[in-house]
Amino acid sequence: MSVQQATLFPVSASMMPCSRRSIRRRYADGEVSLADLATEYSVGPSTIHRIIHGQENPS
Repeated sequence: MSVQQATLFPVSASMMPCSRRSIRRRYADGEVSLADLATEYSVGPSTIHRIIHGQENPS
């Protein structure tokens, strides 16, 4: 993880709601893996996991 990403933690809070919905849908449909989503959105796998399982902090 880069220093820039670390300073933006939690990244999911800054993601647009449409991005979070797309992540959940694509993962549920089996279109893409959690690791692939993390790479695509330039975040860690734990961030994607929190989004998929509804544990992100939207504030």
